[in-house]
Order: sequence, then structure tokens, then C-alpha cells
Amino acid sequence: MDLSCGENLPNSGNRSGSSGRTADMCVAGPDRALDRDPRLLLNLLTLERAHALHTDYFQTVQIDIQPFMRKVVTTWMLEVCEEQQCEEQVFPLAVSYMDRFLSHRAISRQQLQLLAVTALLLASKFRQCHPLCVDLLCAYTDNSVYPNEVRQWEVMLLQRLNWQLSIATAFDFVDPFLARLPWGRDNALVRTHALTLTSVCYTGE
Repeated sequence: MDLSCGENLPNSGNRSGSSGRTADMCVAGPDRALDRDPRLLLNLLTLERAHALHTDYFQTVQIDIQPFMRKVVTTWMLEVCEEQQCEEQVFPLAVSYMDRFLSHRAISRQQLQLLAVTALLLASKFRQCHPLCVDLLCAYTDNSVYPNEVRQWEVMLLQRLNWQLSIATAFDFVDPFLARLPWGRDNALVRTHALTLTSVCYTGE
């Protein structure tokens, strides 16, 4: 049994990105034995089904929000995550949190970006050593959202999610799928393209 650590210590830790914030860089490498274990996909599918949305909330819950509005705000969320060099799971988690909330509670279109900011905050707290700053997120909205509002909605969002923040996203399936392909691990560009395509799917209407 190989118990050696493949972590690259000289390059781990944190560094400052172009935006000046501290970017999380200590990320574990792929585990080939785990990725190729058939139980991994079965467990991911089970976890995914537990939090999957089974109805179109635009038809059943939301009155004021339209699909194109979701596309606009999720594209904005992706741009924030890319500019702030967030850990790759922050964006899909934030979108999942937002969708789960929208499937249970109707909100106005003026509250949609507030919800998006709150979801980004929660996802970054859950996945990163250094979460996104509330004031920074509000600045990305041209200060149309206020920090006190985000803090209030953070508690409400957590309650609506029943504090269940650990969920499977489409990003979790990329590495197990690539591990099953003979060329999946040979080219890092393939993984990058796969994650990019998945991100675009998250912003779809």
C-alpha cells in the first residue's frame, strides 16, 4: 500500500492574486485509487439525487424571476469567482445553494443578486481557507447590496438549506470520469475544458 504524500509543499499554501486577495493554493492532488473505485460514482449519484431539484421553480414557485435573470446572475457569479481565483468548487456550490433556495421560496427580482452574493459567501466559507469578504462582494454589486442585508440573508439561507452544505456538484464527477479514460489524466487541458463546459452549463437558463 502506497501511503506517500504527493503534495507539492513548496508550492502549497497561499499567494496573492492579481486582485490583491489571498488565493487558496493548498489543494490535494488526484487520488487514482479513489477515482477508479466503482463505489465513488455510486455514492456521488446517491448524494446528487438527495438534493436534486425535481420541479421547475420558475413554473411552480417564482413569480417575478424569469430564466434569463438567473442566467445573468449566474454569469456574474462565475466572473466574480474567476476574478477572485476562488477554489473551483465555490461556483457550482453557490449556484446549487441559490437554486435550492429558489425552489422553496419566492423572491423579487431586486433580491436575486442579494441571494447570489449570500450563496457565494456561504460557498466560499465552506470550501476555502480564506472566504470571500462581505464588503468585497457588495462592491461587486456596485453597492446595491449592503453588508447587513447579506448577514441577515446568510442565516435565512442556511435555514432554508437545513444547514446541508455538503452536496455533490457536477464538478465532483469530472475527475472520476477522466480517470476511467485512457487519455483522461495525460492532458491537463482536457480537465480544464471539462470544468469550463460544466461551468457554462451551470449558467444555462
